[in-house]
Amino acid sequence: MTVTVTQNRYLNYLGEAIKVANRNEMPVDNLKDTSLVVQQSEFLVPLIGGFSAGKSTLINALIGRDVLPVDISPETELAAEIRYADRDAIHAIRKDGSIEQYGIDQFSEIKKKPRQYSHLRVYLHSEVLKAIQPMVLVDMPGFGSAIGAHAEALAHYMSRGAYYIAAISAAEGTIPASMLAELLEIEALGRSVGFVVTKSNLKSEEDVAAVCEHVEASVQAEMQQEAVIHRCGFEADGLLALLDGLDRDGIARELFSGAVQDAHLRTLEGLQMRASGLDKSLQEIQQAREGLEKAVSLLERKKIRKLEEIDGTSSDMIARLCIKKVTSAMDAAAPELVQMIKQKDMQGVEQRLFSLVRGSVTSVLRREMTQYSSDMIEDIGRELQGLDSSLSGFDIGEWVENIVGTIKIKVTEFETQLNKLKDTLEKKDGSEKIYRAVATVLAVCTSVVAPVLEILIIFLPDIIKFFSQVNIDEKIREGIQNEMMPKIRQKLEEMMPSMIETQMKEMVESAAQEFEERINEKRAVLMTLEEDKSGEEEKKYALDSIKTDIATLRELAKENIYAGAA
Repeated sequence: MTVTVTQNRYLNYLGEAIKVANRNEMPVDNLKDTSLVVQQSEFLVPLIGGFSAGKSTLINALIGRDVLPVDISPETELAAEIRYADRDAIHAIRKDGSIEQYGIDQFSEIKKKPRQYSHLRVYLHSEVLKAIQPMVLVDMPGFGSAIGAHAEALAHYMSRGAYYIAAISAAEGTIPASMLAELLEIEALGRSVGFVVTKSNLKSEEDVAAVCEHVEASVQAEMQQEAVIHRCGFEADGLLALLDGLDRDGIARELFSGAVQDAHLRTLEGLQMRASGLDKSLQEIQQAREGLEKAVSLLERKKIRKLEEIDGTSSDMIARLCIKKVTSAMDAAAPELVQMIKQKDMQGVEQRLFSLVRGSVTSVLRREMTQYSSDMIEDIGRELQGLDSSLSGFDIGEWVENIVGTIKIKVTEFETQLNKLKDTLEKKDGSEKIYRAVATVLAVCTSVVAPVLEILIIFLPDIIKFFSQVNIDEKIREGIQNEMMPKIRQKLEEMMPSMIETQMKEMVESAAQEFEERINEKRAVLMTLEEDKSGEEEKKYALDSIKTDIATLRELAKENIYAGAA
């Protein structure tokens, strides 16, 4: 797979760092895992828009042949990741992660059982797809898709997209309110959005220009950003121009720089510790190692206490805040829902409710779980403060404070690229290694929101049926207040507390594991020092070698990690 210049620089540094770590008998798992992510990860680019906005037609035009079906019904839409490969194929991904393979001409077979799959991976031999690597377009279900296909897909890709493209049909002429709400949510994650106006061949030049001006004005007013609108008719030149103009190196820095910098600093810490330990007595080294072993025991006890502290009370409180936010959002949207119901736009009602629930729950969870994770990590850090004195002679500074800061960033940032290993890397050469993922706030939000939407998909149609024979504003409003909102609240109250409790526990486990991994890295360095039987001359030579390695890595980091960083 083609990688960016920035990825190559990161890989150059990580390759040398692995050699240095091996030469100094230091752990290399983190360096290797980071290298694998940088080398193999793709930049997923979801293409979002209304049903029949022409997304599939646009992608077919881009690749130069009609592969994606354009006559598919809303009920059978699935997100499709469009990847380059030597041979055409379709992999249908089941919800348990297993794969069912199809030929490229078997979309009709998949259409018969869409609910069995979470998404598709479509592999095509296309020079255009090869040229845009490592970007991978994702043809998303449209906003008009039934059974919540779009809502489910967006929940899945919200944490995975590197860049988003919004497709607005020239025939529609405007950004739908539900799309705008999702674009604002994407923007809040720190991701950028590009815009294409599709089906421009169906309108006059003047009409298309007016649509583009309207979209530009909407983006400026609602998102406070300038938007360049790319036009697409029979050809996909506008989409290709947008993709070609993306700053792929900027995206790579955004996705990988934090993990690579962390790997660099951890390697330097290990080298500095090893260098300082060469002139320490065996007793000093053993005492430091015993201090680290004691810290692991303290960490385990602290983790158990933190898990015990998580009870129904804390998760109930967060669930109540989520439900309160949903209720408030539905109250505000009631006039809009009334009009949709009067117009018998039940799919529109369904999509608007999905959007309201997802946006409300996500915003509250993001805030509350960010605060919880920050407090929890600091609390664990306080338990380990004695480590700094145990390692005070090993030249690694305020180590615990540094760990706390690093883990807080890693857990509370909206996306950690390392977490994509499970989803975006297929096993190579029969490897059975399972990569550990950090429980980020966004991952936690997704883990709660996705099953909530699945439940909504099941019971919302029955609730909406209540309005099929109602056409009076007052009756509709009463139905929203007395039928729809209470039932949605009831379902959320039934399922959310236990899910939130599970995710809180996952965050504790994940943070404790991150602390333990870093402690064990230092233990491994001390154990090699304990076993070192070198004489004074050999130690002097080893010290000079380590100092050279440190200087080399710092220079490599300056050239490959920090060069060009914003």
